Amino acid sequence: MANKKLIAVDIDGTIATDGNMPSAFTIETLRKINSLGHTVVLSSGRPYRNLEPIYREIGCTGPVICFNGALVFHPIDPTFPKLEFVFSGKDVREIFFASESFLQSFSCETESVLYDYFDDGYIGSFFPREGIELRLFELPKEGEKLYTCLMKCDRSHNKELGAICESHPGIKWRDWGNVPYSELYREGANKGAALRHIMKYLGFAKEDVIALGDSSNDIEMLREAGTSFAMQNASDKTLRSEFKLTKKAASENGAALELIDLLGL
Repeated sequence: MANKKLIAVDIDGTIATDGNMPSAFTIETLRKINSLGHTVVLSSGRPYRNLEPIYREIGCTGPVICFNGALVFHPIDPTFPKLEFVFSGKDVREIFFASESFLQSFSCETESVLYDYFDDGYIGSFFPREGIELRLFELPKEGEKLYTCLMKCDRSHNKELGAICESHPGIKWRDWGNVPYSELYREGANKGAALRHIMKYLGFAKEDVIALGDSSNDIEMLREAGTSFAMQNASDKTLRSEFKLTKKAASENGAALELIDLLGL
């Protein structure tokens, strides 16, 4: 796709801060990039209902990466091949009962249902209760397919919780670090695999792909792109050492300014 670029951007800490919408400047920049025929791909650990307002404001016409790569789909093109990495309600139930004594929060999500066993309102900042069926104080049924499962416990139990989770074949566990939550994910699910899937289907070569991110869950995505930037505000040591840093932080429209320079806008 001569002269056209695929631009994969993380949301939180990259084009937006504190769970807010991107600034008007960033939205307008991405809207212009999209209008010039480039493909803007939103990439996040969040579900699509978090991304939809941004997608709409930019006027995106490409696929999205949700749940850190556990779900890739195209909101306006049903012919795009959906990519899913799911785990079963059976595994989640077994993990819950094995760690119930020290859990403080436990939420998981299917394509249409959000289960929140402890009624943890804080989780709503990441996985909003609007736009999906909410079931409080319930666990998923054994046969249900899940994209994500978020848990909270005292950090003194993290090692035990991680061992319980990863005793199930194909399931991985990661600590969020900056907040006392952790998550389950299917082995192989990451933003890099998601971006490869999109590149292959849309026909983009690596040299025509730009990626920007700020956290460890963006590393695989940045490695897939021909041009990659870690945000100036990134704290992850691998990100800061492996990738070029944006000149400005997310709070200063750093991603938009870098794209303006790269694309000669």
